[in-house]
Formats: sequence, structure tokens, C-alpha cells
Amino acid sequence: MRSAIAWIALASTAAALTACAERLSPPTPPLLQGATASSGRGGGCPPHPFEVSARLPDAHAVQVEARLARDFPAGTPEEALRAALMRQGFQPETSCDNDPTIHRARFRQDGGGLFGPYPAFSTIAWKVDGEGRILWTQADLMYIGP
Repeated sequence: MRSAIAWIALASTAAALTACAERLSPPTPPLLQGATASSGRGGGCPPHPFEVSARLPDAHAVQVEARLARDFPAGTPEEALRAALMRQGFQPETSCDNDPTIHRARFRQDGGGLFGPYPAFSTIAWKVDGEGRILWTQADLMYIGP
């Protein structure tokens, strides 16, 4: 009987904390929906030789990168990708200071709660040729939780 009461109390507390969670804002864009987090060095820019993080492998959000490759394959005009990202709530970032042909956009959510949902943070990077066509795309994704 005690374990049943303890379980009810725990479930009630969890439900109350979940109910207190804020909605994610802005909403999760289609590009990121259902994707798993990546690990490694994010940001999309090549590391500077003096950076401690230069020894880490690049982060790759595999599902997001597959979607980018499908919708914006190599040779696609950069503007098509940039416009799609802006429509989904990404914000433009500066080009990489050590490679100005690599462009980036970031997405950051606020809200969520202790038991989720957790806000997402993602950087999409792409390299362009002299005509403004995409050579490759890269994505990192993390969820900011407790």
C-alpha cells in the first residue's frame, strides 16, 4: 500500500512539473522535427589550430543532414536553402572567419521544462562555390535539458 501511495505521489509530482513546462518558442521547424541530437564540435566552421575543440570531431545531425541533402543537393542555388531556413525560424549568422565560403544559420528555442520537451539549438552550415551554388551542407543539433 505504501509503494502505491509513493508511486501516486511521484506520478502526481511529475505531472505537475510537466504541466508547468513552457511551450517551446518558436515551434520546432520541420527540418529538425524528430531528429536526434549530435555530439562533437558544432558551429560549422573549421577549427582554428589553437582551439582546444579542434581535437573534437565535427557534430553531425544525421537525420537533418539527410533532409538537407535530399532537398538542397550539391549544385542548388544557395538562396533556396537560405530562404527555406529563414521561413522555418533560423537566423542568419556570419560566414566563418577562417573560410568565408562557409555560410551559417542558427535556430534556438526557449521554453520547455524539467521533464521536457527540451528546447533545440541547431546550426546549419553550407559551403558555396563562386557562383553561389551549394557544395555541401552540415548540421548540428542539441537539446538543452537539465
